[in-house]
Amino acid sequence: MTIDQVALFKLKNHAQTKQIFVLQCPKNKWEKIKETVQGTRNFSIICDHDELREAKKGALCLVVSKNDVLVEYGLGLISSSDAVATTESRIKVIHCYNLKPAILSDLDEKFSKKIYKTNFTKNVLQSPQSQQLSKGLSKECLIAFSTFSSNKIPLEAIAAYLDPPKRYSSVMGLQYDAVNMALKAFDLTDGVEAESLETIGKKTSLTSLRVLEDAVIIHDSREIEGFDLIKSEVTGKAVFTKKNEKLEIYTANKLPIEECMGVDFVYINKVQNNVVLVQYKIIQKSGDDYIYRPDDQLKKEINRMELFSAQHPLDENEYRLNCEHFYLKFVPKDGKLGSRTILLPIDHYKKWIQTKDALGDRDGIRLSYESLNGAYLRPKAFMGLMRSGYIGSSKTTTYHLNILLDDIARNGSQSKTFVIAVQKLKEK
Repeated sequence: MTIDQVALFKLKNHAQTKQIFVLQCPKNKWEKIKETVQGTRNFSIICDHDELREAKKGALCLVVSKNDVLVEYGLGLISSSDAVATTESRIKVIHCYNLKPAILSDLDEKFSKKIYKTNFTKNVLQSPQSQQLSKGLSKECLIAFSTFSSNKIPLEAIAAYLDPPKRYSSVMGLQYDAVNMALKAFDLTDGVEAESLETIGKKTSLTSLRVLEDAVIIHDSREIEGFDLIKSEVTGKAVFTKKNEKLEIYTANKLPIEECMGVDFVYINKVQNNVVLVQYKIIQKSGDDYIYRPDDQLKKEINRMELFSAQHPLDENEYRLNCEHFYLKFVPKDGKLGSRTILLPIDHYKKWIQTKDALGDRDGIRLSYESLNGAYLRPKAFMGLMRSGYIGSSKTTTYHLNILLDDIARNGSQSKTFVIAVQKLKEK
Protein backbone atom coordinates (compact mmCIF):
# COMPACT_ATOMS: atom_id res chain seq x y z
CA MET A 1 0.00 0.00 0.00
CA THR A 2 1.24 3.46 -0.89
CA ILE A 3 1.30 6.46 1.42
CA ASP A 4 -1.57 8.93 1.29
CA GLN A 5 -0.37 11.70 -1.02
CA VAL A 6 -1.81 14.46 1.16
CA ALA A 7 0.25 13.17 4.10
CA LEU A 8 3.38 13.00 1.95
CA PHE A 9 2.74 16.55 0.71
CA LYS A 10 2.48 17.78 4.32
CA LEU A 11 5.79 16.15 5.19
CA LYS A 12 7.58 17.51 2.13
CA ASN A 13 6.13 20.97 2.64
CA HIS A 14 7.17 20.96 6.31
CA ALA A 15 10.71 19.92 5.33
CA GLN A 16 10.95 22.93 3.01
CA THR A 17 10.14 25.26 5.90
CA LYS A 18 12.24 23.43 8.47
CA GLN A 19 14.79 21.13 6.90
CA ILE A 20 15.35 17.63 8.23
CA PHE A 21 17.94 17.38 10.98
CA VAL A 22 19.99 14.17 10.96
CA LEU A 23 20.84 12.96 14.45
CA GLN A 24 23.69 10.45 14.44
CA CYS A 25 23.17 8.13 17.40
CA PRO A 26 25.85 5.55 18.33
CA LYS A 27 24.59 1.97 18.31
CA ASN A 28 25.22 1.36 22.01
CA LYS A 29 23.33 4.53 23.00
CA TRP A 30 20.39 3.66 20.69
CA GLU A 31 20.15 0.20 22.26
CA LYS A 32 20.02 1.75 25.75
CA ILE A 33 17.24 4.11 24.64
CA LYS A 34 15.21 1.10 23.46
CA GLU A 35 15.31 -0.27 27.01
CA THR A 36 13.75 2.83 28.57
CA VAL A 37 10.05 3.11 29.48
CA GLN A 38 9.08 5.04 26.33
CA GLY A 39 11.66 3.37 24.14
CA THR A 40 12.61 5.24 20.98
CA ARG A 41 9.14 6.79 20.60
CA ASN A 42 10.02 9.74 22.87
CA PHE A 43 13.59 10.29 24.07
CA SER A 44 16.29 12.86 24.72
CA ILE A 45 20.04 12.86 24.15
CA ILE A 46 22.79 15.15 25.42
CA CYS A 47 25.44 16.16 22.89
CA ASP A 48 28.08 18.85 22.39
CA HIS A 49 26.73 22.30 21.47
CA ASP A 50 28.28 22.16 17.99
CA GLU A 51 26.58 18.88 17.15
CA LEU A 52 23.11 20.28 17.81
CA ARG A 53 23.73 23.79 16.49
CA GLU A 54 21.46 23.24 13.46
CA ALA A 55 18.68 21.40 15.32
CA LYS A 56 15.50 23.49 15.18
CA LYS A 57 12.42 23.05 17.34
CA GLY A 58 9.54 21.61 15.29
CA ALA A 59 11.77 20.22 12.53
CA LEU A 60 11.67 16.60 11.42
CA CYS A 61 14.50 14.60 12.95
CA LEU A 62 15.99 11.62 11.11
CA VAL A 63 17.76 9.45 13.67
CA VAL A 64 20.52 7.28 12.20
CA SER A 65 22.14 4.42 14.11
CA LYS A 66 24.44 2.23 12.01
CA ASN A 67 27.27 -0.20 11.74
CA ASP A 68 29.18 -1.37 8.64
CA VAL A 69 26.21 -3.17 7.03
CA LEU A 70 22.96 -2.41 8.87
CA VAL A 71 21.29 0.86 9.71
CA GLU A 72 18.32 1.81 11.87
CA TYR A 73 16.32 4.87 10.87
CA GLY A 74 13.89 6.74 13.07
CA LEU A 75 11.83 9.76 12.05
CA GLY A 76 10.23 12.05 14.60
CA LEU A 77 9.81 15.68 15.60
CA ILE A 78 12.23 17.85 17.56
CA SER A 79 10.36 19.00 20.64
CA SER A 80 13.26 21.06 22.00
CA SER A 81 16.99 21.66 21.71
CA ASP A 82 18.44 23.63 24.62
CA ALA A 83 21.70 24.16 26.44
CA VAL A 84 21.94 22.17 29.68
CA ALA A 85 25.60 22.79 30.56
CA THR A 86 28.53 24.97 29.54
CA THR A 87 29.49 22.80 26.58
CA GLU A 88 26.47 20.54 26.16
CA SER A 89 22.90 20.71 24.81
CA ARG A 90 19.96 18.34 25.02
CA ILE A 91 17.72 17.43 22.10
CA LYS A 92 14.28 15.96 22.76
CA VAL A 93 12.63 13.93 19.99
CA ILE A 94 8.95 12.96 20.13
CA HIS A 95 6.62 10.77 18.03
CA CYS A 96 9.63 8.93 16.59
CA TYR A 97 8.82 5.93 14.38
CA ASN A 98 11.17 3.30 13.00
CA LEU A 99 11.58 3.33 9.22
CA LYS A 100 12.81 0.81 6.68
CA PRO A 101 15.14 -0.22 5.05
CA ALA A 102 17.62 -1.84 7.43
CA ILE A 103 20.38 -2.49 4.88
CA LEU A 104 22.62 0.47 4.05
CA SER A 105 22.48 0.06 0.28
CA ASP A 106 18.69 -0.48 -0.04
CA LEU A 107 17.82 3.20 -0.06
CA ASP A 108 20.30 4.16 -2.80
CA GLU A 109 18.13 3.24 -5.79
CA LYS A 110 15.14 5.16 -4.43
CA PHE A 111 16.60 8.62 -5.10
CA SER A 112 15.49 10.30 -8.34
CA LYS A 113 18.90 11.85 -9.09
CA LYS A 114 22.47 10.68 -8.59
CA ILE A 115 23.38 13.90 -6.77
CA TYR A 116 20.85 13.14 -4.01
CA LYS A 117 22.11 9.59 -3.66
CA THR A 118 25.71 10.87 -3.43
CA ASN A 119 24.86 13.53 -0.86
CA PHE A 120 22.79 11.12 1.25
CA THR A 121 25.62 8.58 1.31
CA LYS A 122 28.17 11.28 2.18
CA ASN A 123 26.19 13.30 4.72
CA VAL A 124 24.06 10.60 6.34
CA LEU A 125 25.61 7.17 5.93
CA GLN A 126 29.32 7.98 5.96
CA SER A 127 29.49 11.09 8.11
CA PRO A 128 29.56 10.66 11.90
CA GLN A 129 28.33 14.24 12.38
CA SER A 130 24.76 15.29 13.11
CA GLN A 131 23.68 17.99 10.66
CA GLN A 132 20.85 19.69 8.84
CA LEU A 133 20.05 18.49 5.32
CA SER A 134 19.40 20.80 2.37
CA LYS A 135 15.79 21.46 1.32
CA GLY A 136 16.23 19.33 -1.78
CA LEU A 137 17.73 16.36 0.04
CA SER A 138 15.13 16.65 2.83
CA LYS A 139 12.36 16.32 0.25
CA GLU A 140 14.06 13.45 -1.60
CA CYS A 141 14.63 11.53 1.64
CA LEU A 142 10.92 11.60 2.42
CA ILE A 143 10.03 10.45 -1.09
CA ALA A 144 12.60 7.65 -0.89
CA PHE A 145 11.33 6.40 2.48
CA SER A 146 7.72 6.58 1.25
CA THR A 147 8.45 3.98 -1.44
CA PHE A 148 8.65 1.26 1.23
CA SER A 149 5.12 0.04 2.02
CA SER A 150 6.07 -0.68 5.64
CA ASN A 151 6.70 3.05 6.12
CA LYS A 152 3.14 4.04 5.19
CA ILE A 153 1.66 4.09 8.71
CA PRO A 154 4.67 5.72 10.43
CA LEU A 155 4.89 8.51 7.84
CA GLU A 156 1.14 9.14 7.91
CA ALA A 157 1.20 9.21 11.72
CA ILE A 158 4.00 11.79 11.74
CA ALA A 159 2.11 13.87 9.16
CA ALA A 160 -0.95 13.75 11.44
CA TYR A 161 1.12 15.12 14.33
CA LEU A 162 2.28 17.99 12.12
CA ASP A 163 -1.26 19.10 11.37
CA PRO A 164 -3.79 17.72 13.87
CA PRO A 165 -7.44 18.80 13.53
CA LYS A 166 -7.98 22.10 15.33
CA ARG A 167 -11.64 22.94 14.70
CA TYR A 168 -15.06 21.32 14.57
CA SER A 169 -15.55 22.51 10.98
CA SER A 170 -14.19 19.27 9.45
CA VAL A 171 -15.48 15.71 9.89
CA MET A 172 -11.94 14.67 10.82
CA GLY A 173 -12.09 17.25 13.61
CA LEU A 174 -15.41 15.83 14.86
CA GLN A 175 -14.02 12.29 14.72
CA TYR A 176 -10.92 13.44 16.59
CA ASP A 177 -13.14 14.99 19.29
CA ALA A 178 -15.20 11.78 19.58
CA VAL A 179 -12.04 9.71 20.05
CA ASN A 180 -10.98 12.05 22.86
CA MET A 181 -14.45 11.74 24.41
CA ALA A 182 -13.92 7.99 24.56
CA LEU A 183 -10.53 8.41 26.26
CA LYS A 184 -11.96 10.77 28.87
CA ALA A 185 -14.93 8.48 29.51
CA PHE A 186 -12.37 5.75 30.22
CA ASP A 187 -10.69 8.20 32.62
CA LEU A 188 -7.46 8.49 30.64
CA THR A 189 -5.43 11.69 30.48
CA ASP A 190 -4.51 13.55 27.30
CA GLY A 191 -1.46 12.19 25.54
CA VAL A 192 -1.71 8.65 26.94
CA GLU A 193 -0.18 6.06 24.62
CA ALA A 194 -2.25 3.39 22.91
CA GLU A 195 -1.17 -0.18 23.53
CA SER A 196 -1.79 -0.94 19.86
CA LEU A 197 -3.08 0.71 16.70
CA GLU A 198 -4.37 -1.09 13.62
CA THR A 199 -5.40 0.59 10.38
CA ILE A 200 -6.30 -0.62 6.89
CA GLY A 201 -4.62 2.28 5.14
CA LYS A 202 -7.61 4.64 5.05
CA LYS A 203 -7.77 8.03 6.75
CA THR A 204 -8.68 7.93 10.44
CA SER A 205 -8.14 10.33 13.32
CA LEU A 206 -6.66 7.39 15.29
CA THR A 207 -3.31 8.01 13.56
CA SER A 208 -3.04 11.22 15.61
CA LEU A 209 -2.83 9.18 18.84
CA ARG A 210 0.40 8.50 20.65
CA VAL A 211 1.27 4.81 20.40
CA LEU A 212 3.70 2.56 22.25
CA GLU A 213 6.88 1.51 20.47
CA ASP A 214 6.35 -0.90 17.53
CA ALA A 215 2.59 -1.04 18.20
CA VAL A 216 1.40 0.35 14.85
CA ILE A 217 0.48 -2.16 12.16
CA ILE A 218 -1.52 -2.34 8.94
CA HIS A 219 -4.19 -4.97 9.51
CA ASP A 220 -7.23 -5.96 7.47
CA SER A 221 -9.12 -7.52 10.39
CA ARG A 222 -12.25 -5.41 10.86
CA GLU A 223 -14.17 -7.41 13.44
CA ILE A 224 -16.20 -5.50 16.04
CA GLU A 225 -17.63 -7.94 18.54
CA GLY A 226 -21.42 -8.07 18.21
CA PHE A 227 -21.77 -5.88 15.14
CA ASP A 228 -22.44 -7.18 11.65
CA LEU A 229 -22.81 -4.33 9.17
CA ILE A 230 -20.51 -1.66 10.59
CA LYS A 231 -17.48 -3.93 10.83
CA SER A 232 -17.11 -4.02 7.05
CA GLU A 233 -16.42 -0.29 7.08
CA VAL A 234 -13.88 -0.15 9.92
CA THR A 235 -10.89 2.08 9.12
CA GLY A 236 -8.92 1.75 12.35
CA LYS A 237 -8.72 0.29 15.85
CA ALA A 238 -6.80 1.53 18.90
CA VAL A 239 -6.51 -0.32 22.22
CA PHE A 240 -5.85 1.24 25.64
CA THR A 241 -5.54 -0.52 28.99
CA LYS A 242 -5.99 0.57 32.60
CA LYS A 243 -5.75 -1.75 35.59
CA ASN A 244 -8.05 -4.71 34.83
CA GLU A 245 -9.96 -3.04 31.98
CA LYS A 246 -9.32 -2.14 28.38
CA LEU A 247 -10.83 0.25 25.87
CA GLU A 248 -11.10 -0.52 22.16
CA ILE A 249 -11.80 2.44 19.89
CA TYR A 250 -12.92 1.85 16.29
CA THR A 251 -13.46 4.34 13.48
CA ALA A 252 -15.73 3.36 10.59
CA ASN A 253 -17.25 5.03 7.54
CA LYS A 254 -18.84 3.91 4.26
CA LEU A 255 -17.55 6.83 2.20
CA PRO A 256 -14.07 8.39 2.21
CA ILE A 257 -13.91 10.61 5.30
CA GLU A 258 -13.59 13.73 3.13
CA GLU A 259 -17.10 13.02 1.78
CA CYS A 260 -18.71 12.33 5.17
CA MET A 261 -21.13 14.88 6.61
CA GLY A 262 -21.54 13.83 10.25
CA VAL A 263 -20.29 11.76 13.17
CA ASP A 264 -22.01 9.27 15.49
CA PHE A 265 -20.18 8.35 18.70
CA VAL A 266 -21.14 5.11 20.45
CA TYR A 267 -19.77 4.21 23.90
CA ILE A 268 -20.39 0.60 24.90
CA ASN A 269 -19.61 -0.09 28.55
CA LYS A 270 -19.57 -3.87 28.97
CA VAL A 271 -18.48 -3.52 32.60
CA GLN A 272 -21.62 -1.59 33.61
CA ASN A 273 -23.77 -2.93 30.72
CA ASN A 274 -24.81 0.45 29.38
CA VAL A 275 -24.55 2.16 26.01
CA VAL A 276 -24.59 5.84 25.09
CA LEU A 277 -24.93 7.18 21.55
CA VAL A 278 -23.94 10.77 20.81
CA GLN A 279 -24.69 12.50 17.52
CA TYR A 280 -22.69 15.58 16.60
CA LYS A 281 -24.67 18.56 15.34
CA ILE A 282 -23.29 21.82 13.99
CA ILE A 283 -24.60 25.15 15.28
CA GLN A 284 -23.85 28.40 13.50
CA LYS A 285 -23.32 31.88 14.84
CA SER A 286 -26.22 34.25 14.19
CA GLY A 287 -25.75 37.67 15.76
CA ASP A 288 -25.23 37.12 19.48
CA ASP A 289 -26.75 33.65 19.38
CA TYR A 290 -26.19 30.18 17.93
CA ILE A 291 -28.71 28.54 15.62
CA TYR A 292 -29.27 24.86 14.80
CA ARG A 293 -31.21 23.87 11.70
CA PRO A 294 -32.58 20.31 12.08
CA ASP A 295 -33.21 17.96 9.16
CA ASP A 296 -35.69 15.13 8.49
CA GLN A 297 -33.01 12.51 9.15
CA LEU A 298 -32.80 13.52 12.80
CA LYS A 299 -36.55 13.07 13.23
CA LYS A 300 -36.37 9.55 11.77
CA GLU A 301 -33.48 8.57 14.04
CA ILE A 302 -35.23 9.97 17.12
CA ASN A 303 -38.34 7.90 16.32
CA ARG A 304 -36.21 4.79 15.83
CA MET A 305 -34.46 5.33 19.17
CA GLU A 306 -37.71 5.89 21.05
CA LEU A 307 -39.28 2.70 19.70
CA PHE A 308 -36.21 0.68 20.60
CA SER A 309 -35.99 2.09 24.13
CA ALA A 310 -39.63 1.41 24.83
CA GLN A 311 -39.22 -2.30 24.11
CA HIS A 312 -36.39 -2.87 26.62
CA PRO A 313 -37.06 -1.63 30.17
CA LEU A 314 -34.60 -1.97 33.07
CA ASP A 315 -34.03 -5.33 34.72
CA GLU A 316 -35.04 -5.47 38.40
CA ASN A 317 -31.39 -5.39 39.57
CA GLU A 318 -30.34 -2.48 37.38
CA TYR A 319 -30.16 1.18 38.33
CA ARG A 320 -29.86 4.27 36.17
CA LEU A 321 -30.29 7.91 37.01
CA ASN A 322 -31.63 8.12 33.48
CA CYS A 323 -32.03 5.41 30.86
CA GLU A 324 -31.67 7.91 28.02
CA HIS A 325 -29.03 6.60 25.66
CA PHE A 326 -29.38 9.09 22.82
CA TYR A 327 -27.63 12.46 23.20
CA LEU A 328 -26.91 15.38 20.92
CA LYS A 329 -23.63 17.26 21.07
CA PHE A 330 -23.90 20.73 19.54
CA VAL A 331 -20.59 22.23 18.45
CA PRO A 332 -19.91 25.68 16.91
CA LYS A 333 -19.08 25.34 13.21
CA ASP A 334 -15.74 27.14 13.37
CA GLY A 335 -15.07 26.59 17.06
CA LYS A 336 -11.74 25.27 18.27
CA LEU A 337 -11.61 21.67 19.47
CA GLY A 338 -11.97 21.66 23.23
CA SER A 339 -14.01 24.86 23.34
CA ARG A 340 -17.39 24.94 25.09
CA THR A 341 -20.06 22.69 23.60
CA ILE A 342 -23.65 21.81 24.51
CA LEU A 343 -24.71 18.25 25.38
CA LEU A 344 -28.43 17.51 25.61
CA PRO A 345 -30.37 14.28 26.20
CA ILE A 346 -32.85 13.82 23.37
CA ASP A 347 -35.81 14.26 25.77
CA HIS A 348 -34.50 17.66 26.82
CA TYR A 349 -33.95 18.65 23.20
CA LYS A 350 -37.54 17.69 22.31
CA LYS A 351 -38.93 19.76 25.18
CA TRP A 352 -36.66 22.70 24.43
CA ILE A 353 -37.72 23.05 20.79
CA GLN A 354 -41.35 23.42 21.92
CA THR A 355 -40.59 26.52 23.99
CA LYS A 356 -40.83 30.09 22.73
CA ASP A 357 -37.25 30.76 23.85
CA ALA A 358 -36.04 28.21 21.30
CA LEU A 359 -37.40 30.08 18.30
CA GLY A 360 -34.61 31.38 16.08
CA ASP A 361 -34.40 33.14 12.75
CA ARG A 362 -35.52 31.35 9.55
CA ASP A 363 -37.11 28.47 11.51
CA GLY A 364 -33.84 27.70 13.25
CA ILE A 365 -33.53 26.58 16.87
CA ARG A 366 -31.68 28.76 19.37
CA LEU A 367 -29.03 26.73 21.16
CA SER A 368 -26.67 28.79 23.24
CA TYR A 369 -25.42 28.82 26.81
CA GLU A 370 -27.47 31.93 27.51
CA SER A 371 -30.74 30.76 25.94
CA LEU A 372 -30.58 27.44 27.82
CA ASN A 373 -29.78 29.35 31.02
CA GLY A 374 -27.06 26.84 31.93
CA ALA A 375 -29.37 23.82 31.70
CA TYR A 376 -27.18 21.42 29.71
CA LEU A 377 -24.67 18.67 30.47
CA ARG A 378 -21.03 19.58 31.03
CA PRO A 379 -18.50 17.24 29.38
CA LYS A 380 -16.73 16.21 32.61
CA ALA A 381 -19.99 15.30 34.36
CA PHE A 382 -21.23 13.48 31.25
CA MET A 383 -18.07 11.35 31.04
CA GLY A 384 -18.33 10.40 34.72
CA LEU A 385 -21.97 9.35 34.39
CA MET A 386 -21.15 7.29 31.30
CA ARG A 387 -18.23 5.58 32.99
CA SER A 388 -20.19 4.74 36.15
CA GLY A 389 -23.17 3.33 34.24
CA TYR A 390 -25.56 5.91 35.74
CA ILE A 391 -26.83 6.90 32.31
CA GLY A 392 -27.37 4.95 29.13
CA SER A 393 -29.36 2.00 27.94
CA SER A 394 -30.53 -0.93 30.02
CA LYS A 395 -28.70 -4.24 30.04
CA THR A 396 -31.23 -5.77 27.64
CA THR A 397 -31.04 -2.80 25.29
CA THR A 398 -27.26 -3.04 25.36
CA TYR A 399 -27.40 -6.73 24.52
CA HIS A 400 -29.52 -6.06 21.44
CA LEU A 401 -27.92 -2.78 20.43
CA ASN A 402 -26.20 -4.25 17.38
CA ILE A 403 -29.67 -4.49 15.77
CA LEU A 404 -30.28 -0.79 16.34
CA LEU A 405 -26.83 0.32 15.18
CA ASP A 406 -26.97 -1.84 12.08
CA ASP A 407 -30.36 -0.32 11.35
CA ILE A 408 -28.95 3.20 11.70
CA ALA A 409 -26.00 2.31 9.48
CA ARG A 410 -28.20 0.61 6.87
CA ASN A 411 -31.14 3.03 6.75
CA GLY A 412 -29.59 6.22 8.07
CA SER A 413 -27.30 8.63 6.31
CA GLN A 414 -24.68 6.91 4.17
CA SER A 415 -22.36 9.85 4.65
CA LYS A 416 -21.64 9.38 8.36
CA THR A 417 -18.54 8.24 10.15
CA PHE A 418 -18.78 6.22 13.35
CA VAL A 419 -16.52 6.23 16.39
CA ILE A 420 -17.31 3.13 18.46
CA ALA A 421 -15.66 2.68 21.86
CA VAL A 422 -15.94 -0.59 23.79
CA GLN A 423 -14.96 -0.67 27.47
CA LYS A 424 -14.58 -4.16 28.93
CA LEU A 425 -12.64 -6.30 31.36
CA LYS A 426 -9.29 -7.71 30.26
CA GLU A 427 -9.30 -11.34 29.26
CA LYS A 428 -7.88 -13.60 31.94
